[in-house]
Amino acid sequence: MATYKYKARFNQTGVSKRGEIDAPSPDAATQRLNANGLTVLSIAPKPKDIVLPPFPGSSGVSSRELVVFSRQLSTMIDAGLPIVQALDLLSSQEVNPHFKRIQLAIKTDVETGMTFGDALRKHPGVFPPLYSSLVTAGEVGGVLDTILARLCVQIEKADAMRRKIKGALTYPIGTLIVAIIILIFMLLKVIPTFQDMFSSMGGELPALTQFLIDASDWVVDNIWYIIATLVIVPTVGYLSLQAYQVRRIVDALPKPRRSASRTSVCAPTKAGSSTLIPCSPPASHSSTPSKSSATPSPTPSSAKPSNSLDNASPKVPLSPTHSPSPASSPTWSCK
Repeated sequence: MATYKYKARFNQTGVSKRGEIDAPSPDAATQRLNANGLTVLSIAPKPKDIVLPPFPGSSGVSSRELVVFSRQLSTMIDAGLPIVQALDLLSSQEVNPHFKRIQLAIKTDVETGMTFGDALRKHPGVFPPLYSSLVTAGEVGGVLDTILARLCVQIEKADAMRRKIKGALTYPIGTLIVAIIILIFMLLKVIPTFQDMFSSMGGELPALTQFLIDASDWVVDNIWYIIATLVIVPTVGYLSLQAYQVRRIVDALPKPRRSASRTSVCAPTKAGSSTLIPCSPPASHSSTPSKSSATPSPTPSSAKPSNSLDNASPKVPLSPTHSPSPASSPTWSCK
């Protein structure tokens, strides 16, 4: 089945019309147009779209396009539409020619008996390994629509985080580029002017001034090597970080850990209070307190019969420096 572009005229009104039609041959396309009341003026095969390859290190598909594809596919599967028919509808509506070609390839693989997850794994530049693995799990568990909806949320969050990082790095990177340009301009144009002036004056120059003049001479002699280095090194570094193997090595590098500061918690201010006061750890004592001052002992003579409210109130263990009032804790007393 090929696509043909035609120019025709309505038999009744004589109005011209241009369009496209799918037919196995030009004669079949002409017969269909004549059956619709059109007189064909010209018909020709539609030229193939020129699809430029994506930039190295880029998938050619934006995160927004992947989110729209996943969300629409999830909605169609949830509505009971077969996955092959859903892929056919999505590919016919896709604007990005590179992504459209990938969708058609996935549909062909699924029609030949391959699972949807395995078909996605053939395009790792567009569908990450996590995406393909979760889709496979959704197929096995029968929750493919739910998995696709959750993947949409995950991709949107990752894209928002990526945009924040890029926005935070835009200003310092721009400042660094401007500083490098200004430095190169000074070494190429400004310092050679002073060099001629110093040479006419004669005498020995200070070490720092002589170093700047030597650096200017070196930059003038190797300016094209410097420009090539400034262009090639960042490009190679960016493309290397896009590779999956290189990213695994970079992510496995040890990260610096922050030392967590520990704070102790003092005892409650009074019995029955749930307010805790953070404080520093107590200093070490030279002598151990005696048992009489450290351990509270009940006094039967001064103890009063406790009612249900006294039993319900929480009892807080007493520290060596804690001496509650009789009103707050009638059961305990310190000697």
